Amino acid sequence: MLINGRGFYNCSMAVTARPINCSLAEKPAVRLAGSHRVKLRIVNTGITSGLTLSLSHGAMRLVAVDGASPVSPSTPAAAAIGVLYPGERMDIIVDRTAPIDTDSTRGHNQADSDQPQLRIALDKENMGLKNFALTRKQSFPLVWKAGEPDAASTPAQHDAKAPVSHFVLGEASGPPLDPSLLALIEHPQETAVLYTTMLVRAANHNRPVGTVNHTSWAVSDPKGRPLLSLDREQWPSAIPQPTAAQTLKVPWFRESGPGRWLELVINNFDDKGHPFHMHGYSFYVVASRRAQMGQAIGYNPLDPAAAAQAPPVNTASPLRKDTVYVPPQGHVVLRFPLDNDGLWLLHCHVLWHQAAGMGIVLQVGEIPAGARQRASTLCVK
Repeated sequence: MLINGRGFYNCSMAVTARPINCSLAEKPAVRLAGSHRVKLRIVNTGITSGLTLSLSHGAMRLVAVDGASPVSPSTPAAAAIGVLYPGERMDIIVDRTAPIDTDSTRGHNQADSDQPQLRIALDKENMGLKNFALTRKQSFPLVWKAGEPDAASTPAQHDAKAPVSHFVLGEASGPPLDPSLLALIEHPQETAVLYTTMLVRAANHNRPVGTVNHTSWAVSDPKGRPLLSLDREQWPSAIPQPTAAQTLKVPWFRESGPGRWLELVINNFDDKGHPFHMHGYSFYVVASRRAQMGQAIGYNPLDPAAAAQAPPVNTASPLRKDTVYVPPQGHVVLRFPLDNDGLWLLHCHVLWHQAAGMGIVLQVGEIPAGARQRASTLCVK
């Protein structure tokens, strides 16, 4: 586990079957620029596991996600926040002077009780087999800048309500939506439905194939010309599919503009979740649902018979993001304006899932001739 490129590994954890060149190093400390309250941006740059962060002293308050999207001002401070999935970001205010939730520190070494600690736990969802060389939960010393607290960061400024022990990141909401957007987000003009899954395919030599609507984003030639520079009829030959039964599909939303909104439903048929990231856009997450056991049939708003399965949507205070966790056997409903013409990749941010093909390109509007001309000069062999 690395924080800004630095980490610590217990060499005794290495297994005999996988010998490594290991030397003992001092556990790195996380040094903060403030004396009592600082703002941090946490980015999960990992390839497979979500993260849960907790503090031994003080509390954290979530203020924004995915770069700059604010959360509800009523979001509580917490001793722990998670899960932050690969590709997701969160901005938090770390407050050393906030009341300590003793339940959140229970079960940890008492020897560390006087030294502030940042604890990080890797989510087990994608760990099907136990890794005996892995320390899934690790802690790092927090070193605050010496000095007296500012007047704005004294305990007297805190809310009367104590921090909660754990804040579930997936339950965060946004601030009240601007009234000028309500009519647009409540009545999108376009609807699209995607289905994603990962299967081991005999036609691909018993290797996994990730698909979205039976198409895979699998670039065989990294130096090949980008799709943006090619005619649409050339795209299937530019992106060969893992199996003969597949063809490249690129959904095309021909009409675009700030007043043209899309409802995009992403269904996940796997028993593991997928954090999907969309290039070129951010979106409002108006619904997220995980199916009950044995009821994973997907949600298609274009099917009149599915009206009874429609999830309740939050259009009053939806969270704006560019990466969304699609729960196992579940779905999410996203709404956003089609205001950025071009070709945009939507892909799972568990990178080995993406490498296996779990992605799809969406076309919005027309491709300007200038953009196509500039793209034709890229990746030339």
